[in-house]
Amino acid sequence: MKQLGMIGVCGLLATACGAIADEPSQQDDSAQDTAGRSEPETPLDDGCGGIPSQVKTSSGGTIAISGNGSALRLSALYRGNAIGIEDARAVDMILAPNVGPFEAGKNSGYWAELQDAQGAVLYTDYFFDPLVVEAHFVGGGGSVSERPFCDQKSIAIDVPTDKKATRIVLFGNGYKASVAKELARFNLPR
Repeated sequence: MKQLGMIGVCGLLATACGAIADEPSQQDDSAQDTAGRSEPETPLDDGCGGIPSQVKTSSGGTIAISGNGSALRLSALYRGNAIGIEDARAVDMILAPNVGPFEAGKNSGYWAELQDAQGAVLYTDYFFDPLVVEAHFVGGGGSVSERPFCDQKSIAIDVPTDKKATRIVLFGNGYKASVAKELARFNLPR
């Protein structure tokens, strides 16, 4: 699979960081909406007990944001097929340049899109693959493995504050998928 360049540590550990690949896949297990974007597929019972209790906003909900700043810092939790926002704070910080464009069903990896009301992408950035566990190298050995499906995983996402933005959409491969699909979407307060 062809890997696109990544910044910082991800450049060295592209596979573990969930690098974005641009090779089409023969397998496309995502549902498509009318705009050609994949919709999150969350079964009613994935056997993991649903969204963790500390989640404040589930997929489809509106994020409560505290503070003021040039960027929005999200702390998300991922368990089974469910993703929810634990915390959202406006902060002043410098963000990485916009990356992409990436396309669900074509690219693989994990990324967040800041979108306007028409679905136009205002900002895109990738985030670390929450499914990967890196084992420490002992005596020259070590491995990279996948976390169990029902383990709770944390995701850190930073996007700029933008008055035109109405939602944040998360994309990723999830478990056992060869290409990314929409995992969750969260509305921004107006």
